[in-house]
Amino acid sequence: MTKKQKGTIRLLPVLIFTCGILAVTWFGWDPIIGKFNKAFTETGGIADGRLLVWQDCGAIIRDFFFTGSGFGTFIHTYPQYSTMPGSAIFDHAHNDYIELFTDGGVIGFSLAAWFVIAILWHGFKQLTKRRDLYTILLTVGALTGLVSILLHSVTDFNMHNGANGLYFYFLCGLVVAAANTRHHYRTSSTLLTPINSRWSVVTLITVLPLLTLTVMVQGGVLLAASNYKEVADIYLNPQLPREKLNEMMNTARRAVRQDPLEGRYSYSEGNITRFQNLGPETLTSYLHAAMKDPLEGVYLQRLALTLGPDSRDQASILMAEGYKRAQDKKNIILTWAEWLLLNNQRAEAVKVLKEKTSQSPSLARDMPPLLISYHFSREEVSAVLPETVEAWIQFGKLSEDLGNLEDALYYRSHALDFLKRNEESKPWYFLQLYSFLQKQREQEKALDVLRRGIEAHPDHAPFHLILGDYYVKQGIGYRAKEEYEQALMLEPGNEKIRQRLEKLSR
Repeated sequence: MTKKQKGTIRLLPVLIFTCGILAVTWFGWDPIIGKFNKAFTETGGIADGRLLVWQDCGAIIRDFFFTGSGFGTFIHTYPQYSTMPGSAIFDHAHNDYIELFTDGGVIGFSLAAWFVIAILWHGFKQLTKRRDLYTILLTVGALTGLVSILLHSVTDFNMHNGANGLYFYFLCGLVVAAANTRHHYRTSSTLLTPINSRWSVVTLITVLPLLTLTVMVQGGVLLAASNYKEVADIYLNPQLPREKLNEMMNTARRAVRQDPLEGRYSYSEGNITRFQNLGPETLTSYLHAAMKDPLEGVYLQRLALTLGPDSRDQASILMAEGYKRAQDKKNIILTWAEWLLLNNQRAEAVKVLKEKTSQSPSLARDMPPLLISYHFSREEVSAVLPETVEAWIQFGKLSEDLGNLEDALYYRSHALDFLKRNEESKPWYFLQLYSFLQKQREQEKALDVLRRGIEAHPDHAPFHLILGDYYVKQGIGYRAKEEYEQALMLEPGNEKIRQRLEKLSR
């Protein structure tokens, strides 16, 4: 409107911008400022994880420059290049342009860019020629929507969200339709050049086979998923009747035929045949699963476990690659370590567990059963467990549950050695050891732990309450009163403490 009309209308863009600033000011700038602050560390560095992901994507683009790794494969490809700490799974690059390059290469990126630029350029070019106000406003609105989505795609994965993608293509159609529709015409209702009928036939001949193939492939995917859902949640166990096992086998094989490119159906088939002790068929099924999805670590490791003793070297490579390629590495590392232990490679197993738990400390939660089952010594356990209080407490608790009280005391008490290395100390660190020592009738040691807890957490009322109870049993009333009063000062509304004080006074 500013381009085509003169006078006060030229102030319209300034007015719209001013209204936008006033609207944001009315609702407050704090959310916006807070969002930007989260992107930076205290020292001014950038804290947004997207930048690390984008940096890692550079290696993917370099290795798959022309054709890309394949559309939809980012979630499988990225773990091979990731330098991100922890075990987070990134299913997208949080940047549509980068992911388009990693998945489609320069060919896919160029085709997509050609399509989008053609729509935008055609819409803008037509916009400058039109005089119909309704057409102009509708085209401007559609172009604005497209540009908004394209800008948002710099920091997110809009085109992988079904609703956003559908809306984007709707706006593409709206741009073309609005920019070319004529409300007042004599000969034609559109400014678009009519397509030659010969080209229509060529297009139809080209599209029909592609459409047929798409329906067949995607229809098979839907059928396989629907049929397999009936047996997907059934847990394989010795109580299953043979008829049920055969039914599960038939369902898995039917799913393999309907969706021959999906690896999980072959993997399921291998699990069922393994349960039925069908050795050669199991190996074949696991091999097919690994060939269909060679970036799924579970398939590779299961294939390694199925190989015979003559293929130990190949199995070792598969185990290591399975861990490297897996998305959820926490669970798969234990399978690798157990395989090493079964093959008398104990030192290598200790090395692997130590390395991986240092990278992902949360792995220690699932590790104790494996360490106990294979009779790890204290030296080996100390080397493998991460230097965190919770990891050592958990291992001590498991040792206690198994009746090994000597090891339970060792790991529980040594857990507190790591308090100096932890930024935050928690009261229950001391309470768990105190309770254990109390059960073992180690009164003096328990009292020493309790006093250490009070020293670390002087404002934790239960510590003073427990110490007061101890002094009551020892007949030291004045000390018990001091501890109860301290606990009541910290928790004035605690009736149990008040009752203890009244009883002590009587």
